Amino acid sequence: MREPNPVLQQFEIDALVGCAVLSALSLLLPGGGVLLAVSVLAGGALVWASFRTVKASIDAVVWRSGRPSTLVKIFTRYGILAVAAYVMLARLRLHPVGVLIGASSLALAAAVAAIRCQWSSGSVKSR
Repeated sequence: MREPNPVLQQFEIDALVGCAVLSALSLLLPGGGVLLAVSVLAGGALVWASFRTVKASIDAVVWRSGRPSTLVKIFTRYGILAVAAYVMLARLRLHPVGVLIGASSLALAAAVAAIRCQWSSGSVKSR
């Protein structure tokens, strides 16, 4: 589904690109490797699912005036995310630092969005 808001669409693209770059960099790190790269991608998938949950929840509250079923959906989705994180770390034995690095791709996208906003507003002056 295409995102109607171009800022949020660019934010999601930035998060995806950031996660892919972090995963590629983890392959090059000493002590890294395929397991770390997969862990980064798994962390990125978790944070993307969390972002989509928050976005869907806010959209539901704003556009549908917050039905009680919305609250159930939020808790159900976060329960699924918790189970997914448990499976990734305890059962699949993915690298916890890699999952954390992947989850930071959303923060990286937020930093890129802030820089882009400052740059487009003219606050950043070239020397």
